[in-house]
Amino acid sequence: MKDSCEAVVDIVEHIRQEIRVVDFWRSRHAQDLLRTWIINEVDDRNLIPFEKQEKLADRFVELAKALHLRLIKS
Repeated sequence: MKDSCEAVVDIVEHIRQEIRVVDFWRSRHAQDLLRTWIINEVDDRNLIPFEKQEKLADRFVELAKALHLRLIKS
């Protein structure tokens, strides 16, 4: 459980850095790179089964877009 919490904190921090880039949400390539990074991070840490990793990455990116202003303010 501790490993999962640490992973989420690390992933969220990385997302915060990425979405601060100007026009991040207009760049499909940047969003795809972020999704790939999340999948690799989750896979490297063996957090969830492989077949669920892409959906998790998509959800993280969806949440980041919805919470953009909150994420970049901190």
